[in-house]
Amino acid sequence: TWDAGLVPLASIGDRAWIDSNDNGIQDAGETGLAGVTVNLYNSSGAQVATTTTDSNGNYLFSDLPPGDYSLGFVRPNGYLFSPQNQGSDDAVDSDANPATGRTITTTLSPGENDLTWDAGFVPLAALGDIIWRDNDGDGIQDAGEPGLAGVTVTLLNAATGNPVTTDGNGNPISPVTTTGTGAYAFTNLSPRLDYIVQFSLPAGYIRSPQNQGGNDAVDSDADVTTGRTATIALDPGQTDNTWDAGYSPLSSLGDFIWNDVDGDGIQDAGESGIAGAVVTLLDGSGNPVPTDALGNAISPITTTGTGAYSFTNLPAGTYQIRVVPPTGYVLTLQNQGADDTADSDADRFTGVTANIALGWGEHNPTIDAGVFRPASLGDFVWEDLNYNGQQDSGEPAVAGVTVRLLDNSGNPIDDPNTADTQNYVTTTNASGIYSFTGLFPGSYIVEFVAPTGSEFTQPNVGPDTTDSDANVTTGRTGVYTLAAGDSNLTADAGIFYRASLGDRVWVDINNNGLQD
Repeated sequence: TWDAGLVPLASIGDRAWIDSNDNGIQDAGETGLAGVTVNLYNSSGAQVATTTTDSNGNYLFSDLPPGDYSLGFVRPNGYLFSPQNQGSDDAVDSDANPATGRTITTTLSPGENDLTWDAGFVPLAALGDIIWRDNDGDGIQDAGEPGLAGVTVTLLNAATGNPVTTDGNGNPISPVTTTGTGAYAFTNLSPRLDYIVQFSLPAGYIRSPQNQGGNDAVDSDADVTTGRTATIALDPGQTDNTWDAGYSPLSSLGDFIWNDVDGDGIQDAGESGIAGAVVTLLDGSGNPVPTDALGNAISPITTTGTGAYSFTNLPAGTYQIRVVPPTGYVLTLQNQGADDTADSDADRFTGVTANIALGWGEHNPTIDAGVFRPASLGDFVWEDLNYNGQQDSGEPAVAGVTVRLLDNSGNPIDDPNTADTQNYVTTTNASGIYSFTGLFPGSYIVEFVAPTGSEFTQPNVGPDTTDSDANVTTGRTGVYTLAAGDSNLTADAGIFYRASLGDRVWVDINNNGLQD
C-alpha cells in the first residue's frame, strides 16, 4: 500500500529574434538574437531562474514544477522591443511587453513543454555623414574639399519640429559639433520616428546649393535658408550616412584710401589714410550691390581717419569699387608702379576700379585709392600803358590772350581735368584773368602768346604780385613749384603796343616857317 506518485516536470522557452521590419512577427529570414538575458518568475513574481539566448537566439527553462510562471526579457542596448501580440499565430509573435519586457503569466501543466514564448527586438538605426568646405560653391563634395569642424548639428523630430531629446536606449541626445574631419553621427535612433537634421551656419560661410548633381552621397542636403534637411525615414538597423551639408567660405575685399601728398599714385612712407571718402561696392556691371551673401544690406562706407574700408561676407563673383573723394580732393593717378598693394586702383575720372574677381574664401586687401588736394596756377594779363612793368591803376585787362601750361622742361602738359589727351590751354576772360586748376603737385611754366601787334613788357620789375613774369622773347615764365592744395595767383603778363613818331622835313624857300 506504500505508493509514490511522480509528477512530470515541465519546461518553457523559445526564441529572441531580430525583428528587422518591426512588425512583431517572426518572418522568414529574420535571425535569432544571441546573448539576451531571460528571467523566469514564479506565481509570486519572484525570480527563480535566469539564462541567456544561444547563438540562434534560443533559450529554455527545463525541469520546472508545474505551476504558474512568467518571463522577463532584458532589452539589450541597440534594440527596441517589437510590438506585442501581433497577428494570430502565437508561435511567431512577440510576447514581451514593450515597456517592461515581461510576459503575461502562463500555467505549465505536468510534462508540458511550452515553446511559444518569444521576444522580438527591433535594431536601432543611425544617421550622419560629413560637413564639408565647398570651395567652389557647386554643392558637390569634390576631391580635396576638406571637412569643416565646429558646425553644430541638431536632430529634430520631423512630426513636431522639436529637438529629439532621447535615443532608442533612453539616453539623452544633445546637438553634436563636427570634428576636424567634419564628421557627425546620431546613433541608437528609433526607426519608429521620422527625423530632420538641422545644421547651424558658422560665421564666415554660406550654405551650398541643395541637392545638386545626381549622387545623393556627395550633395548638400541642407536647405540654404533654414539649414534643415528633408524628412528622413530610417529602417530598423539602417545606418544612413548620406546626410551632408556643404558650406562655402565667404569672401571680402577692401584696403585703404590715402592722402597722396605728392600726387604720384603710390603709397609712400608717411602718406596716411584719409577720412571722408565714400566707397561703394558695385557688381561687375557697375550696379551697386544691395546685400551680402547673408542678406544683410550693403551701404556705401565713409572712411574714418585711418582710411580703411572693407566689404565682407561676399559670395564669389566679380566686383568693382567706386570711390568719391572727400570735398576738396581729387583722385590720383591709376596703376602706377609695379606693386599692386601700393598703387591706386580707381580711375581718376570715374572713381571706379577695374573688375575684381573673387573666389570663394578669397580676401583681396589690395583695392586702394589715393586722393590729393589739387593745386592751381594763374592770374592776369594787362596792357602796360606806361611800360613800367607794373600793373598800375587804370591799366586795362586784355581779353582773349592764349595761355599754355608747360612742365618744368617746357613741354606741353595734358589737361588733368579730362580723360581726353589734350594740351592744357586756356584764354583770358573779359577781365584778363586765366586759371589752370586741378593740377598735380609739381613744377610748371606758363606760356603767354602775345596778341598780334603787341609785345611783352619788361619782366620782374617790382613786387611779384603786380609785375610781369613773361619773358619778352618767349612769353614764358620761370618755374613755379606747387605743393598739393597750393594756389599761386602771381603768374602775370603785361603787354604793350609800340608808339610811332615822325612826319616831314622840307626846304622852306621863303623862310616863313610854314610848308607853303
